[in-house]
Amino acid sequence: MQKDKIPKKPPIASSYINMLLHLDKIPRLHNALASLFTWLLLAGYVILPGAFTSIRNSRVLSEEAGAAGKAVVKAAQTWPVLTVASICCVGGASGMCWLWYRWKSNYIWLSRKIIE
Repeated sequence: MQKDKIPKKPPIASSYINMLLHLDKIPRLHNALASLFTWLLLAGYVILPGAFTSIRNSRVLSEEAGAAGKAVVKAAQTWPVLTVASICCVGGASGMCWLWYRWKSNYIWLSRKIIE
């Protein structure tokens, strides 16, 4: 008894498999830019305003550090700090949106590089 040999069909490549295979074709520059834009957004949104708000509210700097402490507190209350934070936020968010639009067909890369 010989079994009939049925030819095997090649596996169907799903869109998920195609996206996984396409991860190697995404330029390294876009991976680096994703990290840079994420850190810019983080710096503008969390680090800069949080750090300068704590300096402005510092009792030790304003009362006990003398003239140098008052100069630091005064510098922390100026518009350039807000400008730098705004530029970081806008630059990071717009760069992330550009990468999102560029690679919207590969949600695996998006979830690994932009969302995480």
